[in-house]
Amino acid sequence: MRLQHVRLLLQKRDHLLPGRGRVHAVVTCVREPRRTVSTGPKKESNVKSASSILGKRWKDTAETVIIGGGCVGVSLAYHLAKAGMKDVVLLEKSELTAGSTWHAAGLTTYFHPGINLKKIHYYSIKLYEVLEEETGQAVGFHQPGSIRIASTPTRVDELRYQMTRGRWHPNPQYLIGPEKVKELFPLLNIDKVLAGLHNPGDGHIDPYSLTMALASGARKYGAQLYFPAQVTNLTPRPDGTWNVGTPHGTIHAKRIVNATGFWAREVGKLLGLDHPLIPVHHQYVVTGTVPEVKALKTELPVIRDLEGSYYLRQERDGLLFGPYESQEKMKLQDSWVTHGVPPGFGKELFESDLDRIMQHVEAAMDMVPVLRNADIINIVSGPITYSPDLLPMVGPHQGVQNYWVAIGFGYGIIHAGGIGKFLSDWIIGKEPPFDLIELDPNRYGKWTTTKYTALKARESALGELGWELFHKRQDTSVLYNKIMQAGDEEGIDNFGTYAMNALRLEKAFRGWGAEVRYMYPGLGKTH
Repeated sequence: MRLQHVRLLLQKRDHLLPGRGRVHAVVTCVREPRRTVSTGPKKESNVKSASSILGKRWKDTAETVIIGGGCVGVSLAYHLAKAGMKDVVLLEKSELTAGSTWHAAGLTTYFHPGINLKKIHYYSIKLYEVLEEETGQAVGFHQPGSIRIASTPTRVDELRYQMTRGRWHPNPQYLIGPEKVKELFPLLNIDKVLAGLHNPGDGHIDPYSLTMALASGARKYGAQLYFPAQVTNLTPRPDGTWNVGTPHGTIHAKRIVNATGFWAREVGKLLGLDHPLIPVHHQYVVTGTVPEVKALKTELPVIRDLEGSYYLRQERDGLLFGPYESQEKMKLQDSWVTHGVPPGFGKELFESDLDRIMQHVEAAMDMVPVLRNADIINIVSGPITYSPDLLPMVGPHQGVQNYWVAIGFGYGIIHAGGIGKFLSDWIIGKEPPFDLIELDPNRYGKWTTTKYTALKARESALGELGWELFHKRQDTSVLYNKIMQAGDEEGIDNFGTYAMNALRLEKAFRGWGAEVRYMYPGLGKTH
């Protein structure tokens, strides 16, 4: 089925069958065979020895138990073991990459609008460049670069602003004109292109191969990876350590790390915590061979059309593109929040829904015209996890001793390497290696209800460059105090402080408070 025919089919269907809201027969997604996983411990008489099921000797003590075998959890196991920690154990309920990792599009980029997370991205890419040589495991890493397309004057201003901050990090970044954009991506329609932000070294990696390479490295340095090994209970001991219950036995752990992706809420509930996370449907489309792509001598860079709100990259001799859906159309899997994730869900997909992303398909066909005649071979629609502000939650959790989290990753592939290193350094060195307060899991509290999480996740999903707050200069002092006072009436401690940190650190306005006080000397004396 060609993309332009899909559009016509949808238009014809809507005319003949008004009110019907889904495409069921346009494309059938290729799915891996479903694997059913036990939801709890079996009776002792039915339990085989752990060594016969897992293929290795069971450890009943560990310094660190990591729960979750996606790319983030496996990266942490790799980094802890490589740093010399003994007795690192990872527990995965079904198989490595199950959940969100296996179906990810695998994008990698040096770019981030915030200064601190750029360090995470930078480390990840540098690790992925050498991981195959270190472990002997192929990772399928492609680095054709990327271009962020600006097609409005406001977006060009944003790219210029990002260029002023480019020297914070050693990776190169260039502001390029339409001609250079066309040279790098010859299949692009540049009628609307005003400029592009070019990041050499960006690209994409195979998520499965990446995780297997990290797992190979983790084992090489002494970590134990057990699967299938579902965590069934978590019991704190008086000395602050943990008993981690599984069908194979109990592990006594000094600390535990929740890295379970969209299962994070379930693990949190074992401790009486309600992590503010919600699963979201993310779709991307894969085409068959496109003759114009096959004829190219070099791989196309990844493009991100910021107005069309989608990314597009080469996939073999075809193309892969996926949208960042608008808040009105993005679909939340809120039933998983209220009723829990289905026990056997691991390497399954949701039903695709082309209706929901058709505006992005139109934008992509306009920007890359060869898409119009491209054959769709697959539509992937799988769960990813959002927090209210779309940033992950990383670090020790307040109120629960020796409980750490690495959860809420909407972009786990590019974060995995850097977050594994960051957390490893923090756990071993007792202090974080640099400031990542925007990822502090304690920025949320009991006030983050399910309704709040769902509404804020929709509101925050406005694309990579985030949101901007425009105001008149003379209103700055009022705005500053209002933000700092936010939450006071509800008794929310530090709410305004976290908001200000988000503005300064994540959006790079680090000196905003100081600058405002310089302009308005009497401002904010009580805070």
